[in-house]
Amino acid sequence: MPDNILQKLTWNEVLPVALDAFDLGNVSGLAWAKLAWENLSRVEATVYNTGMDRTQRGIHFLALADIYRDFYSIVWEECNDSDYSEWAEALEISQFRVGQLVGLNPDFDDGDDGIAYNLAVRQLTAEARRDVVHNLSIAFQGKQELFISLLQSNKVSDGSENGHYFPKADLDNLAGVKLAAFEWLEQECPPCFY
Repeated sequence: MPDNILQKLTWNEVLPVALDAFDLGNVSGLAWAKLAWENLSRVEATVYNTGMDRTQRGIHFLALADIYRDFYSIVWEECNDSDYSEWAEALEISQFRVGQLVGLNPDFDDGDDGIAYNLAVRQLTAEARRDVVHNLSIAFQGKQELFISLLQSNKVSDGSENGHYFPKADLDNLAGVKLAAFEWLEQECPPCFY
């Protein structure tokens, strides 16, 4: 691909991974993921012009999925395991490009290739969160609106509620898990480890 032609990593390209990454068993965040990706596209956070840029946009999509999964881990106080290497391979994120991105980090242990690839993708995903949250905050016109969209994201497509739906948040009276989730969002969504 010529370096001077801007392209976008489209929703259709990430959809096969989104079907798994945003499915938490008792809730599907697929509609929210599509909205978030379209909003990120609107602020040009899905644009690339080199293979390395495309890899980074793919990593940003994984960070978006990870943020969503961690948000609901906080809300439900349970862990949602993520398989980064399968998702990365499905997004055509090559081991070579991942190696290039982590190659400058002296703290990265490059043991077993399969394990190293998964760990490297996890590390890159964790590092990409700050940029993704920043762009989501712009795209959703602030962290409060982003938070509300996340809380309401598990409403099913026919408009009915699936048992875990939260009504529009009263941001002045947050308590419990909602408060913990909002504070986590305010802290730029650091990775959760339960």
